[in-house]
Amino acid sequence: MDNILDLLRNSGISPRKVSTGKHGEEYHSSCPVCGDGSPRSSTKGASDRFQVWPTRRDGGYFTCRQCGIHGDNIQFVRDTEGLSYPEACAALGITMANTVARPASSTPRPPLKHVQQFQPHTYDMPCAEWLAKAQEFVLGCHEQLMGSAPALKWLADRGITKESAKKYLLGYNPGNNGGPLYKSREAWGLPAEKNDSGKDKPLWLPVGLVVPMLNEEGQVIQARIRRTEEDRASFLPELKYYVIPGGCQATMVLNRGAKCFVPVEAGLDAILVAQEAEGLDTGAITTWNASAKPDAATCALLEKAMKILVALDADKGGDKGSIWWLETFRQAKRHAPSGGKDPGEAYTAGANIRAWLLAGLPPAITLFATAKHAATPAACSPAVASNTPVPTCLSVSPAGDLVTDSFGLAQEGRGEDLPVGGDAGQVAKGDVERLYGYMCQFRVQIHKDSDGVQINNLGRCPELVSKEIENLIWQSDDVNILIDRHPSHLITAANIMGAA
Repeated sequence: MDNILDLLRNSGISPRKVSTGKHGEEYHSSCPVCGDGSPRSSTKGASDRFQVWPTRRDGGYFTCRQCGIHGDNIQFVRDTEGLSYPEACAALGITMANTVARPASSTPRPPLKHVQQFQPHTYDMPCAEWLAKAQEFVLGCHEQLMGSAPALKWLADRGITKESAKKYLLGYNPGNNGGPLYKSREAWGLPAEKNDSGKDKPLWLPVGLVVPMLNEEGQVIQARIRRTEEDRASFLPELKYYVIPGGCQATMVLNRGAKCFVPVEAGLDAILVAQEAEGLDTGAITTWNASAKPDAATCALLEKAMKILVALDADKGGDKGSIWWLETFRQAKRHAPSGGKDPGEAYTAGANIRAWLLAGLPPAITLFATAKHAATPAACSPAVASNTPVPTCLSVSPAGDLVTDSFGLAQEGRGEDLPVGGDAGQVAKGDVERLYGYMCQFRVQIHKDSDGVQINNLGRCPELVSKEIENLIWQSDDVNILIDRHPSHLITAANIMGAA
């Protein structure tokens, strides 16, 4: 029987040993399915996304952190050669008598078209003088905003609550007698500049809404001013946002510890998204324009994300800019808001931003929503509502009489197995919800450990149902994500949906 390491070498790939740990020797290489940049670049060396443990299990174990394929040597042959389960066993000389046939664990994605010339930047922090002055300026502007009913109403009309304005230290610079403020560049730690007359140029701080970027300690490291219409009418009308010079140019990320992220073009849109994503383990990223790219630290977060909803503006520029995200991150999908070109406009037009997010996030996130908001997806606008299918349901009998599954077959029910807090009426048939319905009826359990996943009590199910349960567990991305991230080693009907 061939080991995965031997199979990999036979395919023309030369893996390199990187460590020896509790699972034995570990090797890294490029992926034989998705390519995964072999090598990644002339400076970064060989790829490390494809990982192999040749002594783990019989025949070894592999996983690709790029395209998601994973499994044993049988799965390796299936994924790389496109063979059926019996064909893969025959090719490896494995007798099928003691094995459980299963579909492919994942469907390989086509290779991502990585933009090789893109190298994410790492930005330096501002100088101490800038940090002190920026903090002072932002806090003063924040007090102005909190005491300005018109400014707070302007934010509220765009969906941003007073609580969010406090959380993200939004502010308002009223200027000096309706005009801009002028400060000493030297006091802010900025190099001197001369104007056309040869005199020292001051630091210009125009009238407008102040949108700061905070680090994890709450320190202001970047600040932009969204100028008022009146201020733009008096000077530089084309300059809507003014970046205070000297700040850190890092990407603004709200809720860095999230599992999913939503890239948008404007800071206020990012705040609105983060606000409405409360309890959804979802953060927001602003690039400030459609063509900008995230920095190195943000790229590292995105590579590990469960889902990336690319919500750049719904216009030609946003559509074009979205291509880079879709070609660079395998978890990315285009998810522009309905009813406006950006989340703020969509909200103003009557869209439900929370529902729009729920419609794009995977069930592994939405099923365990913990916010005070309702976690039931709803249409964002009438246009979306008219195209949203009503979910079919799995009928669960609390009396233990009959259950009708997607095949239209009446099966013996076991309604008494429903956990406390479970739904004894209708369970919506998303992949996770459907599996939950079967687990309630047939006492199916999922046991996971370092060697993989085992299905218990499958023999209780009718043949067609057991096959569908296997398909859900081995093929559904949403179920795979939920199982992988579930805190318990034994997943049952009582805990799969978050029940106590």
